[in-house]
Amino acid sequence: MKVNTVKGQIQSDDLGITLSHEHILFSYNFFFYESPLNSLKKYAYKNVEMEDIHILKVNPYISQDNLNLSDIDDAIKEVNFFKRAGGNTLVSVTPPGLGRDVKGLRAISEVTNVNIIASTGWYFAQSHPHYVKKLTYEDLGNIMLKEITEGIDGTDIKAGNIKCAVSEPLHPDEKKILKALSIAQSATGASITLHPAVQYRKVLDYIDILQKENVDLTNFYMSHMDLVYPTHDMNYIKSVLDTGVTINFDTFGFEMYIGDAFPGCDVITDKERIQTLVKLCELGYDKQIMVSQDNHMKIHMRSYGGYGYGHILEHIIPQLRQRGVSKKQIENILINNPKRLFSF
Repeated sequence: MKVNTVKGQIQSDDLGITLSHEHILFSYNFFFYESPLNSLKKYAYKNVEMEDIHILKVNPYISQDNLNLSDIDDAIKEVNFFKRAGGNTLVSVTPPGLGRDVKGLRAISEVTNVNIIASTGWYFAQSHPHYVKKLTYEDLGNIMLKEITEGIDGTDIKAGNIKCAVSEPLHPDEKKILKALSIAQSATGASITLHPAVQYRKVLDYIDILQKENVDLTNFYMSHMDLVYPTHDMNYIKSVLDTGVTINFDTFGFEMYIGDAFPGCDVITDKERIQTLVKLCELGYDKQIMVSQDNHMKIHMRSYGGYGYGHILEHIIPQLRQRGVSKKQIENILINNPKRLFSF
């Protein structure tokens, strides 16, 4: 079995320790807004500085610069922190419309020697490139298929994962993308991940939709099962796992306020994430769980006071070990489950 990375195909055994939901070069500008408060207006268009961090941790979307990760040299520095912590592979889940730059990802991978898996697909409707609305679901499916089998944006860099997202209520164009997924997946065996509408307990509904659209759920993982209440609930998480899908605990280190962009969301803490993950491992679900950090803002990066890409390996895994999670279970979460999902 092989894996598509930005430097070409590799053997699945060479994936190693893998984080399944990261952004390396990324733009979240469609969430940007100018604060109506006079005291905060100055942050809109200025570059992020360390003295701004205390404001942006509470108001992350009022700074355009905070929502842009486009500097390749900065990214190399940050990815090297992951490498030094023992990491091997990062899955970039940045699709078109969010600043995807596969040539940049390849340059970063070449310098750091970290494997990077690029993604095809699309995010929320408000971020879609204009062509999504015009095309049929068959057209969209064939675009994803081409990006997996031939290359992205005229390059020979092939996607190794499919990313999609849904709003509540489900936008017609998002529904069209869900219908297109099986075209690309059935022809390739590529993995799919879904960013759910995190404010709502609709994950089981999304799984039902995917089943009806003939998505192979053995090659699917549900993102953001550890981000907010009400979805971060033990019984609810177990009900999702009992469908057989893999889930992502992929927001470790994300402990900030996001209510301005996602009203009603209470972000949980790493302590709570660890407690839930330990319990799930005790119940034997370790073969259905992957982990990551979803770094997507400057303030997530170590250079700006964040934890960076090394957080899980440096801080979370030791906590899991101390709480009784076995070496084999940690290997499943970090190595074996990603190997299963991203190989085709």
